[in-house]
Amino acid sequence: MTGTIFFDIGNVLVKFSHEKMVQQIADVCGLTTSEIYDFLFTKNYGNQYELGNISGETLHKMLLEQSSNKVSFDTLMHAVCNIFEEMEGMLNLIKTLKKKKHALILLSNTCEAHFDFIEKHYPIVKYFDNKVLSYKVGLRKPNPKIFLQSLELAKNTMNFYTDDLEENIAAAKKIGLDAVRFEDVNQITKELAQRNFLS
Repeated sequence: MTGTIFFDIGNVLVKFSHEKMVQQIADVCGLTTSEIYDFLFTKNYGNQYELGNISGETLHKMLLEQSSNKVSFDTLMHAVCNIFEEMEGMLNLIKTLKKKKHALILLSNTCEAHFDFIEKHYPIVKYFDNKVLSYKVGLRKPNPKIFLQSLELAKNTMNFYTDDLEENIAAAKKIGLDAVRFEDVNQITKELAQRNFLS
């Protein structure tokens, strides 16, 4: 029996580091990492970008107002995006699930720049049938509405979701998704096998 499997992107399909991103933005803008953390996370502009409420161009303009460096848009976006690495073993797992005819759906808090970069550099996402991305739908996990919207794409009774953050797993379970926190490819392969997704 085929099913629908939802995957988070960051630290599930590909590795990434917020710390590296903050350091790189600080370096090109001539600001401290504390100032960048404050801008992205305390003032919440990072989340607003992931919700699609502000554009990359707006983010660039706001950072220029704080920075003495006149960093170009392209240089800033490279600092924002050059933070990913391949997650060992995940491409082969996704290919296997695809061969089993399961529906594969991306379910991720991400921004336009990050997703464009991942699409360009990491072929793993091309195996997915559909995507629910925060900046496209205007919702971020763990908001239950994004999980309910995602479930509308699951035409099969058997479903599964994995994410690296426990708060997102808890929210997914509350609305009826079978969800397990991602640790590594071996652990998630076992979880999928136990549910007969690999049979």
